[in-house]
Amino acid sequence: MLQKIVLLVFAFALVGMGGTIAQKEHAPVGAQQTNHTRDSSGVLTHPNRDRRLAMTISAPLTEDPFADILATTQRHLAQHSCGAYPFQDGPALISLANEHRPKRVLELGTALGYTAACLAHGSPQAHVDTIEGDASHVVLAREQIAQHDLSARISVHQGDFDTVLSTLQPGYDMAFFDGFAPELDTILHVRKLLAVGGVLICSNLQLGSGNEARRLAAELADESHWQRQDPIEDGRTVVLIKRAVPDSPQE
Repeated sequence: MLQKIVLLVFAFALVGMGGTIAQKEHAPVGAQQTNHTRDSSGVLTHPNRDRRLAMTISAPLTEDPFADILATTQRHLAQHSCGAYPFQDGPALISLANEHRPKRVLELGTALGYTAACLAHGSPQAHVDTIEGDASHVVLAREQIAQHDLSARISVHQGDFDTVLSTLQPGYDMAFFDGFAPELDTILHVRKLLAVGGVLICSNLQLGSGNEARRLAAELADESHWQRQDPIEDGRTVVLIKRAVPDSPQE
């Protein structure tokens, strides 16, 4: 008899505990007890943990929205051993365009359109004029750009840099050089096309040599012409702001 009484007391205690748990699970929002809830299948869940998990799963796996163009360019380079060397810091270009919000962007060296797409993406109101000498790359770049619905905002010009530059009107807010080794005359031409306060991003300086490279380095170090910013691409690409000074006769 005593054993039955003990069992009955224990059973009533379990029922009471179950009611307490149910009250905690269905407590009003904001109450201290709302650490757990039940989903539609009756499984206990933790709201904060599950929210963080959902955010992690839905977050992009990469900060580069044009990683597909980059991968296509790398495959093309491996297959053809051509001059389509892709820039290695597209997200930095996006950040710079987002920071300065240029309306007109000039690019020298399209390859397959990776960096042109980055620049357009970073500044949604911008139009990008990009120059490419290789006719086959121009075709491929236009295809890649179209796949991202950017054809209306990116114009791919075929020809050598200086010839195409001579056809463009000044007033660019940002210019990006990503050809082989930049030459002084080309950079001076770009400077003329840049508005005062415009941003020059110049890569591949390490590929130059001799007197030409020294003359270009002296120009880019001229503080009366340029205000230096933090570099990108692990320091390999310089970022400069055009100062408000008259262009010299040599330009």
